[in-house]
Amino acid sequence: MSVISPVPNSPTAGLRIHGNIRQLWRWPLLAGQIVKGLALVKTLGQASDEVRIAKFQADLVELMGVHVRVLGKPTDQAALWACNHISWIDAPILGSFPNCVPVAKQEVEEWPVIGDLVKSGGTVFIKRGANQANTVRDRMAELLDAGRNVIVYPEGTTTAGDQVSYVFPRLLSAATQADVPIQPVTIRYGLAENGEDIAPYIDNMKFLPHLRRVLAEKQLQCTVEFLPLIDSAQPRDQLANELRQTLAENLSLAASDNQKQDINLRELIAFLKARHGI
Repeated sequence: MSVISPVPNSPTAGLRIHGNIRQLWRWPLLAGQIVKGLALVKTLGQASDEVRIAKFQADLVELMGVHVRVLGKPTDQAALWACNHISWIDAPILGSFPNCVPVAKQEVEEWPVIGDLVKSGGTVFIKRGANQANTVRDRMAELLDAGRNVIVYPEGTTTAGDQVSYVFPRLLSAATQADVPIQPVTIRYGLAENGEDIAPYIDNMKFLPHLRRVLAEKQLQCTVEFLPLIDSAQPRDQLANELRQTLAENLSLAASDNQKQDINLRELIAFLKARHGI
């Protein structure tokens, strides 16, 4: 009498085996892309830098198995792109659009290869808890005045995609200062083959295990949608309310017409002091 192991017939086991095989060939591709990034860093300083950096990030997203679908269209004029935030993957996806300058946390500057690339591309860095909001806002306004699009994640942190958190209004006023509109942008991800939501990078997740999970997936679907412009010539709290409602509505999520009603103000103040210095 023979006994057949049920493991190979398990859908989960099959997905795991295929995922391991995908990692076997994706890790070398990722290593090759890093080498390309190192070479790119050494040749920066040319007029084509902006396009080359965008192309590098587009290639990075593709080799990770992330398929991006774009809905809507970026405005032809300079605008402040205000996007919900789910994962570190958001950054190279939006960075693949030319003429865009992101606002990123200071830690990104220390990342190997990527840090040098985004710094060379003009990324505006903000250090949490350092009372830099006004300085960063002014730098954003300068870039907008110069005709660049600036990408900001006004929630200030990532979510699981099941809500649009409190939208911090101060950085939005860079658009008002530069007299340019705000373009709301939503980003959403599909589920993994096993039905899990693997894209969110939240709580105390570690980068490498999360990257391994992404590389093991056959294809991760992502939809980026550019929404109608918001006039920035209004009080910043009103701007924040309108932006939050616009993002939430497009993502089919609930949000009140006054975002302060959806939060505990004591917790918000503690969060601001500890994380952002705003």
